[in-house]
Amino acid sequence: YSLSLSGKELAHLMYGCFGLMIAMETGVEHINKIWQDIFNEELHRWSPNQAWYPKDMTQKNFSQWFDVEFQAEVFDSIKYAKN
Repeated sequence: YSLSLSGKELAHLMYGCFGLMIAMETGVEHINKIWQDIFNEELHRWSPNQAWYPKDMTQKNFSQWFDVEFQAEVFDSIKYAKN
């Protein structure tokens, strides 16, 4: 049996998502600087077996494997949790 999934579908099935706290004003700029690090770290987190990593690790492929979303507000539930 063979299952064919896109990078985003595989990412969603494996771990869902992760978050970075960065300033909204410079968010796109910052992601454009660190996309390779995110790509490598996330792929390695899923599996150290680089044989299944995309051969062409470009920003275009990064965009095909990952959705980047910006949220205007983040609530720190740990900080405000009641004991």
